[in-house]
Amino acid sequence: MATIITGCSVEKVRQRYGLAGPVQAVAGRSAPAHGPGNSRLRDSLATRRVFDRAIPGVCGPDWVGRVLSGKGPQRYNASHEATTSLCVAWPTMTSGLRFVVHEHHASRLHFDFRLEMAGVLKSWAIPKGPSLNPAEKRLAVAVDDHTLEYSAFEGVIPEGRYGAGPVVIWDAGTYELLDGSDPMAQWKSGSMKFILYGRRLTGAFALIKLKGPRTTGKEWLLMKKTDAHAKPTFRLTSALTPAKRKQLKEMTPPCEVS
Repeated sequence: MATIITGCSVEKVRQRYGLAGPVQAVAGRSAPAHGPGNSRLRDSLATRRVFDRAIPGVCGPDWVGRVLSGKGPQRYNASHEATTSLCVAWPTMTSGLRFVVHEHHASRLHFDFRLEMAGVLKSWAIPKGPSLNPAEKRLAVAVDDHTLEYSAFEGVIPEGRYGAGPVVIWDAGTYELLDGSDPMAQWKSGSMKFILYGRRLTGAFALIKLKGPRTTGKEWLLMKKTDAHAKPTFRLTSALTPAKRKQLKEMTPPCEVS
């Protein structure tokens, strides 16, 4: 059976790992129409198992960058052949809307959840980080919009600057709305429901704005909806490993949107 790779250099993989058998580059195939509980959600379970088998260093930053820049394959439809895959890109959807979660080790560790809409990254700071456990409702505090370029940012923000400290991509991929086609309209309404196609975060989520006399207008809740991707035993793990920390360089991030 051929080894299938997507978004990687065939020769690079062949030479580095001494593959003698056929290596097939796959651009991706369309998937069935979306909807809760349908085959696309089931397929992404198999796709996630492929992600777990990805070879470090082959698709690394370039792999992430191709998806975040919208240059990766449009869709990946998992199949029985996927179990032999070495590396695939995150599945991106026709809408091309990106999401990214930054793990930010500032004065206090938090996770920045960002959704692309209207040409910017709408952003929320999540003190405890996202969860795949439907029972865990995470406070998400709305912060300033960020530029789309920020989606690929990793580095150490210099001392003396706002948010000084290491920033790494904890997860990234694409998303699509469960209902409707206008994320800004849902954002303005204070109720967003969407499917995430990431490596760590997959399946349906809800982002709901809190209302009441004790709120400031910035408080939201990020919640995992009960589906095949829910994990009641979920435990968040850091993406900032010692090896990753050594790779980071001090740099100033792209500017926020005023």
